[in-house]
Amino acid sequence: MTGFIPQEIIEEILRKSDIVEIISSYLPISRRGKIYFGLCPFHSEDTPSFSVTPDKQIFYCYGCQKGGNAISFIMEMEQLSYPEAVRRLAERVGVDIAEDAISPEERAKALKRQQLLRIHQLAEDFYAKQLKTINGAPARAYLQKRGIAAEIAERFNLGYAPESDWEAAACYLQKEGFSRDDLELAGLVSFSPKTGKLYDKFHGRLIFPIKDSRGQVIAFGGRILGQGEPKYLNSTQTPIYNKSQQLFGLSAAAAGIRAKDFVMLVEGYLDVVICHQYGLDNTVAPLGTAFTEEQSQLIARYNKNVLLCFDGDGAGQKATLRSIDILRKHNFNIKILALPDGSDPDDYLRQNGKDGWDKYLQQKQLGVLPYLLYRAKQSFDFSTPEGKAQIVSELSGPIIKTRSTVEQESFIRQMSRELEVPAETIYTELRKSGLSLEPPLPKYSACSQISDSEMLLNTEKQILRLMLESPEFFAVAEPLLTQTPFINDNCNGVLAYLRKNLQEYNFYPTAILDDIEQENKGLRQFLLNLLQVNLPYFDEKAGKARLLGEYIKARQISDLQVQLEQLKNSLNEKPSLMRETLTQINIIHKQIQQLKAKEAAE
Repeated sequence: MTGFIPQEIIEEILRKSDIVEIISSYLPISRRGKIYFGLCPFHSEDTPSFSVTPDKQIFYCYGCQKGGNAISFIMEMEQLSYPEAVRRLAERVGVDIAEDAISPEERAKALKRQQLLRIHQLAEDFYAKQLKTINGAPARAYLQKRGIAAEIAERFNLGYAPESDWEAAACYLQKEGFSRDDLELAGLVSFSPKTGKLYDKFHGRLIFPIKDSRGQVIAFGGRILGQGEPKYLNSTQTPIYNKSQQLFGLSAAAAGIRAKDFVMLVEGYLDVVICHQYGLDNTVAPLGTAFTEEQSQLIARYNKNVLLCFDGDGAGQKATLRSIDILRKHNFNIKILALPDGSDPDDYLRQNGKDGWDKYLQQKQLGVLPYLLYRAKQSFDFSTPEGKAQIVSELSGPIIKTRSTVEQESFIRQMSRELEVPAETIYTELRKSGLSLEPPLPKYSACSQISDSEMLLNTEKQILRLMLESPEFFAVAEPLLTQTPFINDNCNGVLAYLRKNLQEYNFYPTAILDDIEQENKGLRQFLLNLLQVNLPYFDEKAGKARLLGEYIKARQISDLQVQLEQLKNSLNEKPSLMRETLTQINIIHKQIQQLKAKEAAE
């Protein structure tokens, strides 16, 4: 059968494959006993539910239920067909697949792809050599002026397309045996009917090789050194290159992304190069003017934590907003570093150095909603009632789209402080735009049925979620639940399991799913759903500790409100104890006010 790959070949490929090594080249995983765990690349999550079992050579996600072997994983990650994934894995582990196992159409396509890759590799070598010749002096001077070290220029294999000879690359590649049609398909040359000759697309430009995730050169970007337009010239789309599906610097940044646990997204080629020079080796950039859906999916293969650091000008701010919309749609954890107006990462690093950058990042990085508030305050006069109303209206959409109730509430408190507007007023305006969330404090009032409060149930789930992650969090919250258990039976069920198995539990939630299933399948499903709840922080332990503190205060307030309601009811039932009851009511009132005052101060 044409295109058939014998089963014995597939089995040999799988025998020679180490699924741990393969998967760890795409995403960070860590060992817990006999199994490796990590954040699933196929759906959004904050707590690892993606498992890799070495002795079975399989992966499985307890959250989205995707699983399989090394071939299945590559199919999902690279969006390949089964035969394509088999061949990709065969190439990786050094297994040859016989030619008769490939259809004529597939063979022709593969040969053309290899030919285009070969052309681009030779072109990269040609441009790199030109940078070191006398012709490359203007480009070397430009690199020196921009503070780009020779070592980093070599790491990215920067090159130069001569201005003096518009046929240099075309002639070189033709001497290597490639035809006019080959070179035109590669997008590196154009044909002049007037002269009957090929001329180079790039000339008089600093050349940036663009590589795919495997490090293969698939395109080029060129920056003009003198006056002229366009400032940057990029390869057109070819069978091996689509700018909306690639990111500049990704292959160079893969290791840095795994080590630093986030992707830094900047605007341009030089920003990426300079960032890597200063140790920010997790930096990539879109290719062209806009960040795309496909690029977000590419980033998701590596990490769901993203720091946006576009230029501080108007175009950079617009690019930031577009990128936020795309990344939020795909459940990324987003931070934004708003650079001073007119500045870009290249400028800031050269002027302030790595220490200055780190200090600025620590002080100025913002979550999505605080960033939008920061920008809105620059656009509207928030010293006036009209300006404050415009800001609330501007941010109503993003607030409503925020999935975390706690993040919404925390941000509304921040807006209230910064705009000097009562939180209840902001809630009223947001409800006009469709926000169903009520102000938090009335939820804890004595006139409401706390046991039926959706907010309290959410708070309990978040407390339990954090207790599952850390022995420190468990030790803080568990004593509080001894006297006043959770109102939710499933929360109490998971807590009972933890207390019973605390000595064996390693605070890796997905590791207990199978054990819980044996006891209670409904409880397992509750836990699976719980692990999908998003937290409004990166993986910062200090941030999660603050969050746990907020949840515990909310729980304490609700417990005190229940006691207050009970005491008020007892006034009519036991009039003889009125003095003692009123004293207790007064004490509880003070405790509630103290907790609220502490919450407001924080």
